[in-house]
Amino acid sequence: MVNSLIRPSTEGAIIPKMGFRLEMPAGMEQLAWFGRGPWDSYRDRKEACLPAIYQSTVTDQREDYILPQEHGTKQEVRWLSLANDEGVGMLFVAPDQMAASAVHFRAEDNYTDRGNRSRHTYQFKTCNTTVVSLDATTRGLGNASCGPEVLDRYELRMATTAFRFFLIPLTSSILPQTSSKARVDLPLCGFVNCERQSNGRIKMTTTTKNAEIYYSIDGGEFQKYTTTISHHDACTIQAYCTAEGLLASPVVTYDFDLFINKSGWKLVSADSQHSGNEAKLAFDGKNNTFWHTEYQGSEPQCPHTLIIDMAAQYKVTAFTYLARQDGSQNGMVKAYEVYLSADGQTWGSAVATGEFKNTTSQQVAKLRTPKVARYLKFVAKSEINGRAWTSAAEVGIQAEADVTAIQPVTTGQKPRSLTVYDLQGRPVSRPTKGLYLTQGKKIIK
Repeated sequence: MVNSLIRPSTEGAIIPKMGFRLEMPAGMEQLAWFGRGPWDSYRDRKEACLPAIYQSTVTDQREDYILPQEHGTKQEVRWLSLANDEGVGMLFVAPDQMAASAVHFRAEDNYTDRGNRSRHTYQFKTCNTTVVSLDATTRGLGNASCGPEVLDRYELRMATTAFRFFLIPLTSSILPQTSSKARVDLPLCGFVNCERQSNGRIKMTTTTKNAEIYYSIDGGEFQKYTTTISHHDACTIQAYCTAEGLLASPVVTYDFDLFINKSGWKLVSADSQHSGNEAKLAFDGKNNTFWHTEYQGSEPQCPHTLIIDMAAQYKVTAFTYLARQDGSQNGMVKAYEVYLSADGQTWGSAVATGEFKNTTSQQVAKLRTPKVARYLKFVAKSEINGRAWTSAAEVGIQAEADVTAIQPVTTGQKPRSLTVYDLQGRPVSRPTKGLYLTQGKKIIK
């Protein structure tokens, strides 16, 4: 049983899939699955594929597109089996469903970036082994070959993701019983996922049906979660869940920065902006919009400057930059400078300088020393490919809380009077010997 919480080192970057990949020996050719089929299916392209049990071969998964590209994935897969001609192989079971594929190619052998990839079928590189992908989630396909990119609701950005599946060995005697063997589950609740929404509220979810979620903030008492939590300050949250007949999930810890509300931010000036990609879109809180300098008629050269009134004073500790998320590199910033001011007139020297990487994930430029400021100036000195433009999906800051303005947490729940709980989240007034939870930590009595 693999019961995992995938926690990327950076969040927000667009990726094709999130999960696990392995290779099985040559000869693992017989493929069967319970999920959508018989054709490929993706998050934005699956309605013609009905859920059922399908049988095929790994070789038959290949699609010879004129421009070689990703193929072979199946959505909403409950189980997938692979075996050789003697019936020996492996059964992969996902109680919460998964996306899965079994193919004779490795993506990295055929694609590095848009300028370095296999462009014709004769260039497509295959392998004798069977490459198996078991994914918690995948990105949509879009229609960029002759139309729009992936719609925002089908994008896949790196984020903490829970994923669990079973690996069950197959032999010729149990291969015919694949469906019954796949009816397994672990008597353990799934992880609690915790995320801060665009309005600053903290939302908690779990894949376990009818589960009750409990959480603590900064080591405080565990409380029952009923709705999103209004807590804008930097904090550490621990959470777990319980359900009848199941063991409690492991306690998971999440660290959140101070929430910066950009709804009141105003544009002071921008040296250039293209119609439809105005500078105000660089701080509208939406990743699918972006500021872009002029690129038709007039193409002013770098540097490009953006000045923002943040509507309040912050003790700024870092500047954040998110490149455009539509798949194009045009205008992605390389060299940069950041300035801060209390009055919008006196700027002094740059508080941060450097070069950003060629990535769609959010990048952070930390200040050597925190600085109190209301106005932010961002100077893009060069573009990633040496072009004239500048673009940005989102710019922002990280900051320390003003200790004079800290507000109490609003949860809608009264604190529990008892501080010791069993592993199912039930309060225990007189704990005996055993394992318990208190103040967000496991203790042994």
